[in-house]
Amino acid sequence: MPISMVVWISSYVVALVVAWIIRASLFSNYTMFIGFSLVYTLFPLLVSAGIQPTYFYNSSLNFRYDLIDIHLIVTGFANIAYCLGRLIGYRRQLQPVPRGRPAFLRTRVTQIDNIIMLGFMVFAIALTLAGMQFRWGYARSELVNSLLGQGKVILSGVYAYFLVFYGLRPRTIFMLCFVVIITFFEGSRTSLIAMTIGTLIVAQEDRAFSRLTLLLFTFAFVLYFIFIAMYRIGYDTSSISQLLDATFPIFIEGTYGSYMNLQVYDLVIARPIDYTYFLNYLVDPVVFSVPRPLFIAFGLDKDSFTIFQSWIANETMRLQEPFAPYGGFFYVAEASAALPYVGPAIVAFGFALLTAWAENRRKLTIGGRFQFVIFTIGFSMVFIKHHFAGSTRFYFTTFIVAYGIYLLNHVVTMLLQRRAARQSAAHAGAYQPAEDASTAI
Repeated sequence: MPISMVVWISSYVVALVVAWIIRASLFSNYTMFIGFSLVYTLFPLLVSAGIQPTYFYNSSLNFRYDLIDIHLIVTGFANIAYCLGRLIGYRRQLQPVPRGRPAFLRTRVTQIDNIIMLGFMVFAIALTLAGMQFRWGYARSELVNSLLGQGKVILSGVYAYFLVFYGLRPRTIFMLCFVVIITFFEGSRTSLIAMTIGTLIVAQEDRAFSRLTLLLFTFAFVLYFIFIAMYRIGYDTSSISQLLDATFPIFIEGTYGSYMNLQVYDLVIARPIDYTYFLNYLVDPVVFSVPRPLFIAFGLDKDSFTIFQSWIANETMRLQEPFAPYGGFFYVAEASAALPYVGPAIVAFGFALLTAWAENRRKLTIGGRFQFVIFTIGFSMVFIKHHFAGSTRFYFTTFIVAYGIYLLNHVVTMLLQRRAARQSAAHAGAYQPAEDASTAI
């Protein structure tokens, strides 16, 4: 057996052992990371072996076995580094962890939250109408891309707030259904994937549904994501002649979501190249925090101010296809551009420590739950299939929106309580009981 297969398979054996040690749930940040890692390595391997749907795009590097071997090895070591980071960051709870729905969740919905819920629906309808006119994958400007993308992230922030403080209730499920509708008409899936997986994780944490119900819910959403992927590219479903054809979107996501990692190592093997040396993890999130429309207003190209996008622009000229021609984006590619071979392991280890930090107090306090839910929806589910700057922008937008609603609710509630206290004091001062005649001098 090739050494690449040994490293790759061994990494998942290690992942199973660590999952047992840290008691990882079926739906958790841990299992989702390992699961996506499997998708982004298994399907390129299948394609290189000639196993693929009838209707499929093949590019020049799909059958470069030397690059496939490197891809398996670096991802295998990244998986092991991630597992090591989770072991180091794992902290066994010293006090009993409550089972079921946390007691500190709100039971009554405030008036402010009712207003915000109404605003969510109005905004969601507006995005749906815009998505019907400007579908993902068709010609639309950078400004439209930015507005629609950020709009859906804002909705995910509102949704995350309700999920934090109320848990899974009819209104939160209703909000998720709105985003499902938007995705159907607009086409881009990242926000919905993050919200769906985050919902599954919170549902298991709160024991809101049985495991069978969650599995059926997962199966339904996988079918929905496959349908959306086929629908947005105009896939002819009548051409499905075998089971593999029905898995076409998963093949595309796995194969071309990781294709740019093959491109990175194609460049590395050809000759030494300039690496980003992890500067992209420091500079790019700052640049991406500035809205693209602001750059457009001043006639500037936002991507030219980032380290990783500038690296892509410089190196794409040496590639046979544009960088990342199809599919999503596997984090290993950006880490390999930072420092080949060892970069993915370093990044995965750091991400594991962040994940462990977010999970350690998730059931003990409302603050712990807040950081856990926001991290899960706003970062963890986006990190593995997005470049780092994009995933951090997703996180900060989600955090700012969710925390902003919390502060607004807190301030309004405090002002209303003070007003009620003043009115009560004024009423008590105005009421002076009559002097008892029996005690008058």
